[in-house]
Amino acid sequence: MASKIVSLARDGNVAGLVQQVGALKPEQVPDILRKQASRNASDLTVLIQGIFQGSPVSDATSLQRRLQVFIHTIKLLQSTEILNKVATEMVGFLMFETNNLSASGLAELANLFIDTVKNKEPTNGKAYELLPNILAGLATKETVVYGNNTMTGAEYKNHILNSLCSCRWESHCIIHLAAVVKDVPLTPEQLQFFMAKIVRLLKSTDLQELPPVVYQLLSLSVKGHRKVVLEGIMNHMNEQDRQCKQQNKDQDGEGLVSFTPETLRHVEGTIILHMRYSIMKDMELGREFVKLLKAGQQSDAAKVLSPFNVALALSIAHIRRFEEPIYDFLKTTVLKSFKDADRQSNSKWIAELVPQVSDVTGMILETVQNSSHGWDHVTEGMVQLGFTLMDAFGPKPGPFGKTVETGGQPSTPSQKSCDLGAHILLDTFKVHEMVRSEVLEQILNRVVTKTNAPVTHYLDLLSKVIASAPQVLLDSLPKLKEAFDFLAYLPLSSAEGLMKSVQPLIKLNVSLKDSLMLVLRKAMFARQGDSRKIAVSGYLQILKHFQVYGSLPASQSSQSFGSNQIQVDIHTKSHQPNNYEAIVCMEILANLRRCFTQDADVRLTLYQGLYDVLCRNSKLKDSILNMLTTQLRKYYEMDDDVTPPVKLEPCIIAQGEQVFLAEPLAHLLQSVCQCMLRTRKILDESTDDEMDDEDEEEEEMARHVLEQLEKMMESLTRRMIKSEMEDFELDKSADFSLGNSVGVKNNIFAILVLGLYDVLIEYNFANSKFSVESGEQVIQLFSNYHTLSEILRDKAGGGKKGKTATKVPSSLLSIKFVTMVMRALFCDEMPEHQQCLAMLREQDNFVHHLVSVAVQKVQQVNSSGHCDGPEGRNKEKIYGYCCSLARVFLQKYTADLVNPEQGKREKGKALSSLCLEGLTIVITIICGRYPHKVALFLHAANPDAEEDDDADRTNTEDAVHLHIKKFQRMVIDMLTADEEDTSLKDAVFLCTIISTLMKHLDSHGAQFAQVLSWVTRVCKEQNIEDTNLTKALINLLFSASFQAKDNIVLLREIARDIHSSVGDIDQDVEVENQTSYSIVNHKTATPTILLLLLGQADKAMEETEWMIARMKGELGSNSDNDDVVGSTQMEDEEKAVCSHLGTLVNVFQEVIQSAIPAGACIDASLKVVTRLYNALTLLTKYYLALYTQQAGHMSSRFEKLVKLFGSNLTRHAYSMITYVQTIQSEKLSRMAAGNSKGGKAKDKKKHNDTHVGGASSSDAGARIVMKESRSIPNLIFAIEQTEKFLIGLSKKSKVDLMQHVKLSTSRDFRINANVLQAALDEQEISSDEDEVSVVENDEDDQENQEPNESQEPPAESQEPLSKKSKTSKLGSKRGKKTAAK
Repeated sequence: MASKIVSLARDGNVAGLVQQVGALKPEQVPDILRKQASRNASDLTVLIQGIFQGSPVSDATSLQRRLQVFIHTIKLLQSTEILNKVATEMVGFLMFETNNLSASGLAELANLFIDTVKNKEPTNGKAYELLPNILAGLATKETVVYGNNTMTGAEYKNHILNSLCSCRWESHCIIHLAAVVKDVPLTPEQLQFFMAKIVRLLKSTDLQELPPVVYQLLSLSVKGHRKVVLEGIMNHMNEQDRQCKQQNKDQDGEGLVSFTPETLRHVEGTIILHMRYSIMKDMELGREFVKLLKAGQQSDAAKVLSPFNVALALSIAHIRRFEEPIYDFLKTTVLKSFKDADRQSNSKWIAELVPQVSDVTGMILETVQNSSHGWDHVTEGMVQLGFTLMDAFGPKPGPFGKTVETGGQPSTPSQKSCDLGAHILLDTFKVHEMVRSEVLEQILNRVVTKTNAPVTHYLDLLSKVIASAPQVLLDSLPKLKEAFDFLAYLPLSSAEGLMKSVQPLIKLNVSLKDSLMLVLRKAMFARQGDSRKIAVSGYLQILKHFQVYGSLPASQSSQSFGSNQIQVDIHTKSHQPNNYEAIVCMEILANLRRCFTQDADVRLTLYQGLYDVLCRNSKLKDSILNMLTTQLRKYYEMDDDVTPPVKLEPCIIAQGEQVFLAEPLAHLLQSVCQCMLRTRKILDESTDDEMDDEDEEEEEMARHVLEQLEKMMESLTRRMIKSEMEDFELDKSADFSLGNSVGVKNNIFAILVLGLYDVLIEYNFANSKFSVESGEQVIQLFSNYHTLSEILRDKAGGGKKGKTATKVPSSLLSIKFVTMVMRALFCDEMPEHQQCLAMLREQDNFVHHLVSVAVQKVQQVNSSGHCDGPEGRNKEKIYGYCCSLARVFLQKYTADLVNPEQGKREKGKALSSLCLEGLTIVITIICGRYPHKVALFLHAANPDAEEDDDADRTNTEDAVHLHIKKFQRMVIDMLTADEEDTSLKDAVFLCTIISTLMKHLDSHGAQFAQVLSWVTRVCKEQNIEDTNLTKALINLLFSASFQAKDNIVLLREIARDIHSSVGDIDQDVEVENQTSYSIVNHKTATPTILLLLLGQADKAMEETEWMIARMKGELGSNSDNDDVVGSTQMEDEEKAVCSHLGTLVNVFQEVIQSAIPAGACIDASLKVVTRLYNALTLLTKYYLALYTQQAGHMSSRFEKLVKLFGSNLTRHAYSMITYVQTIQSEKLSRMAAGNSKGGKAKDKKKHNDTHVGGASSSDAGARIVMKESRSIPNLIFAIEQTEKFLIGLSKKSKVDLMQHVKLSTSRDFRINANVLQAALDEQEISSDEDEVSVVENDEDDQENQEPNESQEPPAESQEPLSKKSKTSKLGSKRGKKTAAK
């Protein structure tokens, strides 16, 4: 029969179909369909069409037959593997026939699907495509009778949907049911219910099935509830990521890994693509995603920056509409995360409340690693994010556009954000080959274009990028060559950094070296001085890196070699491979000789760099010495009898009235001397066994040149000692003012001569160490130096008008020499050295000068990371010199404490104080720039430590605490000393050292607690009146207290002590004169300690506001979750915030009752009290949001806090406002009285001018008072805003919060009861006097009817009296009456 029906259906014989199918009973339909499916499934659709054509809709049996076809076709689709094409044809045909079914039939089909889901029957999903049509058909029916139930079609449809949603879905059904829901019209509640169910089922979905389920969810989100979908997907993927990490940790355990990280990464990449394409179709979904990110930012920023979330955000950022908001969000969130971590580490209170913040750097860098699994759509976003962070948080220009260098580890949140951006780019560069060219191009573009901003962070990144893959970057040579074209136009520091970064590539590629050499040669002849300095610096860098190992070519000064020859030599495998470097170096030296005709700055750059070249490239020693000697001879007097031995006139150049330095002669001599000393050391260290004939010949030539130079230096030294200041025309009668050309010339000459003395002192001592002759020469040279420097100092301080010499220039003594001599003067005990050192130690001025220069050098290192002179830019050597100097400083200072007479100085700063200042700076340098070497440094700086001790085993905290205890004893000795001349400034330095070292102690450890206990004891027991020392101790107390524990009670105790010291604003109130901290006294209470207290309280309120904002963010993110643990944590946070604010109320209750002097203290107090009210307003708004979202109730502690505000703070706040206005009015009165007295003292002829001057002075005083009183309206407004929101919260919570709060007075006017009563009494008295006078006048009038002129004046005087009483009512005399009272 099935074949006949198929044949008739193909022929289109409807009549035959009706006859044939009419004989078919409904019970036979399943058999026919089953047999046809097993025999020839391709004709199954035709069979179904034939049955439907032969079953008229008007016949009940035909309807039953049609229903059977639907039922068994659905079963076939669910149980049999039918070809997809056939299944599609069947479902497509049945969809058109759905509307012809009866209501009961549709209900039966719908329940069939419900049973299928409940019975967990397998399905290929095609059958579910019929369900939306079935439900739509049901909705159109007026009545549906199924079983014993009768309801409307819409109601039955909702019943089916509820049944479908309430039963359990298997993982293989989720995709198909989600597609069904997408095509069915739903109410918002039903849609949310279905979405929440699908989101919950993600946990049970197989990892490979997640992408299609997510796709269906995203398609469904077009109808609404996008937040539920996005939040569910993101939370689930983050949880999968966490489980994957946990499984990798537990791989050695019993549990088996359910999926590999690679599988998860591929699934995540697919889901990210689905979400990106869905957002491209539905922009509202993208806006909801951005809102979700920003909402999570308020609670815990680190949670939002999970690897999956970051990757998703970067992928969506490719859509132009969301690019800016997403990168702004990521930039802000990264900075906020670092700020939160910084805040948590500095506050024990926050650390106890907030769990440990996540590692933002680790999570974002994990995203970079995850993107290696084919996430190309994320890679470009990673590059842009890295540059966004570096652009936004890179170093900013310092004063006058100078770059402020910061060494060591990044410390501030901005520095950490910039460092994270650099790490992102570096890791992305290593992982993804496709972006390497773009990263390099972007770095070079920023280096070239940012001429007005520091680019050190980009240059550091460029160095790391080139070091990570130098061979790979050889493919990007055109970009580097293009950057070289702009080299001469860059700032000097940027150009030097760029050339230093590309040195590894220059050594690998000759073409790149040739391009750079060509650019430098052009820059050497540029008009701009900076371009010429860039050329010199570039040449010197190449000389440092191209080391010559063989002998130099002949005629090195006359031959010129081109780049083409070099390229041939290097690529033809010459038998002399080392000749290439020698040729390059000789060519560069020939170019550098042209610098001797350039201006002074270019020559200075050359002189400062040649010594470093000689140290790195010793084979160039002969050429460098010859070149420098030739230049020095131009200014050297060869005749031994001529004094002075140098020609100073050629060292300057005059252009009209202006005089300029042409030759930095002192730096030239310094370069010659340093190169001589280095060459002597090289020659002494060389052995005959290591040299061939050519090397021996070169050595002989070098020794000959060296002997000639040494004779020249001996003659120069002898004649410089013999020369008087008159020989240089620099005696006391010389003009040193900078207002004319003669004075400028003399200043230049004086600076040159001082530099020559410095250089000769260093050379003579270093060349013949510790000989008596060298000691005498040093003393004589320094005597001349001291004489000239005193002349300059006297001229600088004694000028009357015009400009004079400002200060003695920085010393040319190198840090190496200063370290060596100081170690010898204060630590050397070798017998053979004592005769020379004894001579030097007797020269107090020399010793003091040397220590001053040492302090000057370490100050330069602290500010810029390097210092002037040779070896001043070598970080490792700087560290070694700092260790040696610290040891000397500490040993000298400790010795002076034992024998105070040694460290005294009649004029200027004491030597011991200079040593302590230097020690403070050195410790700051080490802790800031070498934090990983603190333990080694402290061991090296300890004079009592043996050099053989193993410093590597020393624990950092133990070493730090050991030295802190030493400094603590020194402070106590100073505070308890009986000597009147004890310098408390030294104690300030010691406190600074303790504070710096404390940063390397664990704030939770016993060592930190000991330091805190010591500081607390000192502040409680020592009555210190020095403000600087007080400030140092109080700062140390506050920082240590709030790191170790929540010690806000400390602020209350100090506030009470301040109140006790300065008195009460009400003079009738006597404050108990008892203080907990002796350091708080009448000299230090205000303004020193009070301002520090207000600053710390301001920080405490900032932490409180941050905590409230975090609580509000958590409230928004957890509004849909009934998490008991989360609610308990929120209650704990609310209690902590209320307690914190309550203690702050007690603090400011004491502060605002104190008689604070007018000025900065009052202004700061009003501002901080205003902020306290604003914090209470924020907390009130939080509770309003709590009630609005029905997420909780008000804490009982908050009610107590409001009571505390109302009863203890607000009342005193208004009293303080009255007090402030009173002292300001008194101040104005005093100023007005002073002006009137000044006016009377003037001549009568100038009365008008004096009057005008007095008025202007009075107006100025009024402006000052108005400026000081600006904080009063802000405080009153803050109080009223707090009361406004408290009233609103009272209505929401049904709790009367205002019962203890007295409503504030209107700001328009304020009635002072005392003044009002005085005015009323005065008015009554005046009224009684008027009545008496009127009665007397009436009696007189009756006795004498004629008018009496003598009685008119009293009558006239009554009117002013009444006016006076009226004005007193208005309060214009209120200030005067109050003051009089």
